[in-house]
Order: sequence, then structure tokens, then C-alpha cells
Amino acid sequence: MPRVEYSSQSFVGRACNSLGGAIFGVFLGIGAVILLAWNEGNGVANDKATSFARDNVKNVPCDVLFTTNEGQLISATGCKISGFQHFSDQFGFNASNILAYSQTVEMYQWQEQKTQSSRTTKDSIGGGTHTETITEYSYSKVWSSNYIDSSVFNRDSTDHTNTCYASNGYNECVNPTPNIPLHSSQIISANNVHLGVFFLSAGQTAAVANDPAPFTINPPPTLTLQAHNNVLYQPCAIANCGYGASQVCCSPGTMQQCTFNIPCVGDIRIIYNAYTARTGSFLGSQNGNQIAGYANKAIGTKRIGPFVQEGSVTATTFLDQKAASDKALLIGMRILGFFMLWLGAYLVCGPLVLAPDLIPCIGPLIGDFVGGIVCIATFIVAGIQALFVIALAWIFYRPIIGVPLLVSSVLLCAGLAFFQQKRKRMIHTNYVSQSDYLEKGLY
Repeated sequence: MPRVEYSSQSFVGRACNSLGGAIFGVFLGIGAVILLAWNEGNGVANDKATSFARDNVKNVPCDVLFTTNEGQLISATGCKISGFQHFSDQFGFNASNILAYSQTVEMYQWQEQKTQSSRTTKDSIGGGTHTETITEYSYSKVWSSNYIDSSVFNRDSTDHTNTCYASNGYNECVNPTPNIPLHSSQIISANNVHLGVFFLSAGQTAAVANDPAPFTINPPPTLTLQAHNNVLYQPCAIANCGYGASQVCCSPGTMQQCTFNIPCVGDIRIIYNAYTARTGSFLGSQNGNQIAGYANKAIGTKRIGPFVQEGSVTATTFLDQKAASDKALLIGMRILGFFMLWLGAYLVCGPLVLAPDLIPCIGPLIGDFVGGIVCIATFIVAGIQALFVIALAWIFYRPIIGVPLLVSSVLLCAGLAFFQQKRKRMIHTNYVSQSDYLEKGLY
């Protein structure tokens, strides 16, 4: 059965919350201005770094290490990869001549889903509110690489419609403790991989290894593991099944055999994937025989790379990808800054939205109407503020573009104000002319 909760709040409590929200809105708006200004400066710095890299990157051969390039920005394309390795583990995984493999350990578990719905009504007199919150819990079985603690589930043993309980009150939704540590995808890389003459770190090896590689899984007889393609499956012990069991591994009161296609709670699976690659490319700073991020006073605190990819990737392509990523960040931060300004402005206007609720009978209706108007108005104001902050930032960071943009914006606003004033004068003139016409009895 759903859980129903009721709460009430007086007008004084709502006013205090609204005032607190207004104060928070001021700080939120200040944070948005700082974010928007920083974002424009960061965008200019990224563009500057990318342009510098395009003009100064050196294309080098894969199989020769020049000491004169130490600390310089270099790039190599289509280099042969060496350092393939043999891997095996205690569960029977075996692969030869690969660069990396991944392992994921999951257990079939109960999972709780929580859905909430609420309805708030306002008092017609007094400005208070009453909220009814309905919370429903449902349970399903999923494969998860994180252990789900079933002891915190919101179960009600008196509710036999709950998925977790049989008719006799037996608690089915219990997740046993796994006998193999669970974890999400872990990548194990070869430790002596080279791209031409350049040594790759574990992270760079994982980045370049994208092609699937063959492997075998032969679990030892001492382990209760079954191999299914790239998966090792461990069924739960049938002895743990049945009513009263401390660890539930199958449907209560049954002797269901746990299988790979029909798993039981407590089953574990280990998923493997192996990876290799034949050639790769990179862009970064030469640091001995390694590839590092490039830094230079000309680009300030920005670092370029290191970038490593499988196949033949030119320096131009690497930098085009960097430019696209930088642009996505710039646009994303602009949108975030706008919404922060909008939310901050709406919160600042919160007391204005709340005030009409004190009016008897029609107060709540007026308050909702005012809230809608304020929402639209703050949206427009936030847009203007965001554009103004960006324009000011451009004056500082991009004066050649920022100054004409700001002048154009001011002229546009002035033009709109002029035409609006002119329209008002025309309306007034027409009104006076009609009044004179009527006074003369000619209309």
C-alpha cells in the first residue's frame, strides 16, 4: 500500500522560506555572473591555445626519438604498437597478445524503486498551505555491480500486496552478501606498451586499445563457475533456498534451479572483454620517451593534450576535436549561467509572489497568476542580464568583437525605446484628435 504523509505550513513559515530563498537568489545571481564572465575568458584562452598549437605543432616520425624536441609540442600519425601481453586470472580468463582487458563483477539483486507524488492546496484565508505526499515503493530484480543493501528497504510486513512478502509474511527481498567482490568495469592494461618509440601509460594504453580481441575462459573445477561466451556465471547454492533461509537465493519455498538464463537472487556473473590495436597516433609534449600535456607561457595556464587514439589521426584532427569539445563546454556554461540567473531572479521575487495569498478568498488565485507573470518576466530579464554580462566580458577578452556588440545592443535598446515612446505619442495624439472631433459635434 502507498505511504501517505500530510504536512502543513503557516504563512509566516512560508514567508521565512521565501525570504531565505530571496537571499539565496542574490548569491546565486552573483555566482552566475562570475561563472559567465569566467566562461568567456576560459573560451578565449582555449581558442588561443588551440590556435597556438595549430601554428607550432611538429609532425615527427614514429620510430626516431629526437632530443631536440624535448618539451616541444609534437604529433605522430599511424605509429606501430608494440608491447602486447599475455593475461590470465584465477577465474580461468586467458588471452594472448592483447593490450588490455576489462572485468566486471555483478550480482543479481533486489532493487527498490521509489515514486512520489504530492498535491499542495492553499488556505483561502490566512495564506497557509497543506501538502499531501504519496510515496510508493516497488521492487524488482536487476544485475548490479554495486551491492544493494536490502536492510534499508522500506518494507511493510503487514502489507501482503508488497512484492517483498509472501502471504505468510516471509521476507523475500533480501540480498545475500556476495562471495566475490563486486565492481564496475575495471580495465587492466599491459605495462610496457609503446607507440613507435614512445612509451604509453596505462591510461593511454586503454585509450588506444579499442579493437575486440579473442580470449578463452576455462574456470578451474574447484570453482562453481560456468562459462557462457564472455561471461562466467556462478549460481547460488540450492541449500540456501526455502522459507526461513538466512540468505535467499531463489524463490521462497521452491527448489527452483538457478540457471544462466533464469537467474536467482544471489547469482554472480563476471563479464570479460579483451582489446587490442595495431596502430595509433598522438599529440602532446615530448617528455623523454613519454607523451605528456604541453604547457607554454604563450597559452597561460592551459595545457594541450596528451591526446592518444587508435589508427591514423592527424594533428589537425586532434585539434579540431579539442576545439569542438571546448565549444560545447562554452555553450553549456552559458546555458547554465542563464538558468542560474533565471532561478536567482525568480527567488528574489518570491516574496512578491507570496504576498497576494494574504488576500481572503481570491488571494491564492491572484498569487498563482502573479507567479506566472513573474516567471515569464524573470526569464526575459535573465536573458538580458546574461547577454549583457557576456558582452561586458567580451569587451575585456575580445574588445574587437565586444565593443561593437555592446554599442549595437545599446543602439538597439535605444531604438526600441524611441519607437515605443513615439507609438505612445501617436496614440495620445489620435485620442486628443478624436476628443476634439466629438466636442465639435462632427462625429
